[in-house]
Order: sequence, then C-alpha cells, then structure tokens
Amino acid sequence: MTRPFSHVAIESGGNQSVVKAMRVLDCLFGDSFSGKTIEQIHQATGIPITTTWRLLKSLNAAGWVVEVATSSGKNAHWASSWKVSDKLVAVAAQYRRQALADIQAIERNYLTVTGENLARNE
Repeated sequence: MTRPFSHVAIESGGNQSVVKAMRVLDCLFGDSFSGKTIEQIHQATGIPITTTWRLLKSLNAAGWVVEVATSSGKNAHWASSWKVSDKLVAVAAQYRRQALADIQAIERNYLTVTGENLARNE
C-alpha cells in the first residue's frame, strides 16, 4: 500500500510546491470529501496558512478544488470550506474506461492464443 502524500517528506532539491499541493489534495480526500477550512487543512498538513491559501487558489484555478462560502464579509475566505471538485470524478471515469479497454484487449489476446474465453466473476 502506498503512503498518502500527507506523509511525504519534502526533500531539498525537489519540487516542494507540487508536493505541498498534493498534500492539500490528499487532506481534502478525507472525511468523505466533506470539505475543510483553511485552518483545518493547515492543522492536518502542517503547511503554513498563507501557503495553504496560495495552494488552494492555484488548485482552484486549475479546477481541482472549489471554495464553498460559508459566510460573507471581508474575511469570508478564511471561514470558507474547500472541497475537491468534480474533476476528480471525470479523471476516475476516464481511468475506468481505459482500464476496461485494457482488460478487453487482454481477453481478446487470450482468446486468440488459447481459443478460450476468460471466465468472469461479475
């Protein structure tokens, strides 16, 4: 089993921003994708709050997270909840389609080589 990004040590010389952004995403995957405030993300990842804010804004611009406003006013963004966007679902669906295509190719190859169909337990 692979370890989640929240446990990845940031090594000198690596792309720290990418690792930190992945740690933020990994944090947002928890708790049934219910969303977290900047403070909760900061506490869970150990990433400074201002860096967390910049990473969330970048992930938002790339379409990976959405901000759900919970209040209005000058400092509303600090109270907002952040969630993983539907882009994750799109990527998962694309992965599933490709995985099924790969499996079907293996089944066709097996049939060609052996003359038998692979048994499926569905």
